[in-house]
Amino acid sequence: MLFFRVMLGFGEGATFPVSTQAMSDWTPKEKRAFAQEITHASVRLGNALTPPLVARLIVAVTWRGSFIFLGIISVAWVIGALAEPCSSKEGRKRDVALAHASP
Repeated sequence: MLFFRVMLGFGEGATFPVSTQAMSDWTPKEKRAFAQEITHASVRLGNALTPPLVARLIVAVTWRGSFIFLGIISVAWVIGALAEPCSSKEGRKRDVALAHASP
C-alpha cells in the first residue's frame, strides 16, 4: 500500500506543471490567465466536493466497493484520454492552431 501511495504522490506532483504547459500550448496568450484560474478553481472545487461524495459512496457500497468503482472510473478516464484523436502529432498541431485562431 505504501508503494502505491508513493506512486500516487509522484503522479500528482506533475499535475500543475503539466497543466500549466497545456495552458501555454492550447490557449492564446491573452486568455491564459483566465484559463489557468479556471483550472485551479476546478481543482479546489473537486477537492471540496469529493470527500462527501466518496463518503456517501462508501456508505452505499462499502469502502472496497467504492475503491473498485473509483478505480474503474479512473481507468475509463485514461482510456478515453489515450483514445483522443489529437494524440497524434498532426492532430495536435491542427487542434492547437485551431485553438489559437479562435476569437
